[in-house]
Amino acid sequence: MKKVLLIIGFLLPAWGFAQPFPDVLAGTWCDSIHRIYEHWDKTGDQQLKGFSYEIKNGEKVISEYIEIALKDGSMVYTVSVKNKINEKPVSFVLSPTDSLYMFVNPEHDFPTFIRYSVISTDYIKATVGNTTRSFVLNYHRID
Repeated sequence: MKKVLLIIGFLLPAWGFAQPFPDVLAGTWCDSIHRIYEHWDKTGDQQLKGFSYEIKNGEKVISEYIEIALKDGSMVYTVSVKNKINEKPVSFVLSPTDSLYMFVNPEHDFPTFIRYSVISTDYIKATVGNTTRSFVLNYHRID
């Protein structure tokens, strides 16, 4: 009985931080101040794929490709920056939290975290940074 209680006591904190898959991100989002957009498509039960872009001279100019997927039991955010020579995709793993989606990669120079706070189904605050600097994008849904 002590073993069962010990195992339950060890596992309960992790269960308490379980995050549902961030389906709310599906769609197109705009930060009106910076004029940066994110578009996400739900491409599988546990997968979102998308891209970040700006509008320049009436055309979409993609800056990066993004994906959130369940991989090996962890939720992983992967970003591939467009037009960077020898730039490989960088992955960030979901950190346990109960109120937002915090993806971390302490080995990366900048950013070391990408955090999404879902304010409502139409508003999301994204914070990108490391321990010394960060920037915030206040997204509103446009579709």
